[in-house]
Amino acid sequence: MNQNLNKKFEAIEKSFDFIDTRFSEMQNLILTLYGTVMALIIALIGYMIWDRKTAQQPLKIRVGKVETDIVLIEDQLEIRNPSGPVVIRLISALRKLAETDERVAAILRSYSLL
Repeated sequence: MNQNLNKKFEAIEKSFDFIDTRFSEMQNLILTLYGTVMALIIALIGYMIWDRKTAQQPLKIRVGKVETDIVLIEDQLEIRNPSGPVVIRLISALRKLAETDERVAAILRSYSLL
């Protein structure tokens, strides 16, 4: 009877050992999958940052060109001229001309400048 009981305990001990090895295998698998997912997430974030920086470079170049164009236009129109911008001075000159020339007056009225 004692031998029978020992055999049953040995069988139970073997099944516990088998379950223990299965748990350790599952734990290793879960850790491997977790590490893989974390590596993929980090790689994805790195790609997103790299892509954002490379996409912004052409935009920065375009904005720089627009800024230089605006500065050139400001210089050409003499916006900071104390006697007034070129456009206003031209309209004033045309209004004075319209006082004597009816054709100029009609054109200025058609564009609502008189």
